[in-house]
Amino acid sequence: MAFIDVSFFSHCIQRNVSFSVFVPIGDKTTSSTFDGKFETLYLLHGLAGDHMDWLRYSKLAFYARGRNIAVVMPAAENKSYIDNPHTLEKFGEFIGKELVDFTRSLFPLSHKREDTAIGGFSMGAYGALRNSLKYNNTFGSAILLSGSLAAEFLSTYKFEDERPNRRRDFIEGVFGDLDAIPSSDADCSALLAKIIKNGGKLPQIYMACGTDDDFLEQNRLYHKIFKENNVPHDYIEDSGGHDWIYWDKHIGKALDWLDSQR
Repeated sequence: MAFIDVSFFSHCIQRNVSFSVFVPIGDKTTSSTFDGKFETLYLLHGLAGDHMDWLRYSKLAFYARGRNIAVVMPAAENKSYIDNPHTLEKFGEFIGKELVDFTRSLFPLSHKREDTAIGGFSMGAYGALRNSLKYNNTFGSAILLSGSLAAEFLSTYKFEDERPNRRRDFIEGVFGDLDAIPSSDADCSALLAKIIKNGGKLPQIYMACGTDDDFLEQNRLYHKIFKENNVPHDYIEDSGGHDWIYWDKHIGKALDWLDSQR
């Protein structure tokens, strides 16, 4: 397996951006039908993280070894993987289109929807869900770990909150007018309803959250939404908190789950 760190100019973000990637060149493949094009997982970090977090804090390299899958880990600052109406930074389009096109031009990656997955934890899980729905013809699977999924409830945040990432002014700097989120493309439930109305393709979803996690109720809400709308998903609610012990355990399980979908 090769590990590569890449920097390139993003037209969506209008500056150089970085990502890391595992490419299983030289690994023994696990499929007799392997055609030389690797399956791909675009794996997103959480708030205050970067493209190295999965390598620093998890055993991702161990879990990925021996599979026909490349893992692409981009840096996206604290921007929630959406298009920013104030700064014109299109982090959603960067994740859902530009990064996919660039990595496919650079590495031997499959262009098939069923071979292309997106995942992440916390903020990254929101980015994975939002972009798997926004770009549902690109991503066939999504991995959501401890997701802060319900952007439609961000309008309840207060200016006086002492936690920087929960302050209304900080969140408005990323999303714009919070009262406009419901029914917008930042609202995952609205994106899902649009796909269903238009008869579009739904991603397969692996969803896990710990019982000691502050985002548990949001995950239960989206589990309910998925059930009501017949979205194919595996929901796991088990012991654990909002930490790397939990995410490390479940990224290994999620890679096994991806294999089982083939």
